[in-house]
Amino acid sequence: MTGPYDDIIGMPHHVSAHHSQMPRQARAAQFSPFAALTGFGDVIKEKEILPERRTELSQDEKDEIGRKLEEIIASGCGAVITYFSEETDDWGRYERIQGIIRGKDEERNALILSGGRKVAMKDIIRIEKAEASGRMPEEDICLRQE
Repeated sequence: MTGPYDDIIGMPHHVSAHHSQMPRQARAAQFSPFAALTGFGDVIKEKEILPERRTELSQDEKDEIGRKLEEIIASGCGAVITYFSEETDDWGRYERIQGIIRGKDEERNALILSGGRKVAMKDIIRIEKAEASGRMPEEDICLRQE
């Protein structure tokens, strides 16, 4: 077979007499992907989450949330709250937030959490007592011991 490169196929690989070879790690870095816009991938992933329709709770479920809320406030412990974050009319997504309940905004019918964050009571679908985990310092989980 004859081809256009037959004259150089059998030749040895060229090694420079003046320049040392590039280390493998540096050579591999030339071919690694480049992210010109750092953080842009996270924004795209966030937008990929499809919105959900708001779930309406029964009166029994609302009463249970109210009971758990009073229990958590009385204990002085933190709470993990699952709530509906509305993007458009009745469409959005469910999010979870963890914090100490500092009080209630009666005018807006909302809970005030540590850090000043407010969550409307109508948006809450689940509330649980926070357990000590790596997410919050243990002293923030319960303000006073039971």
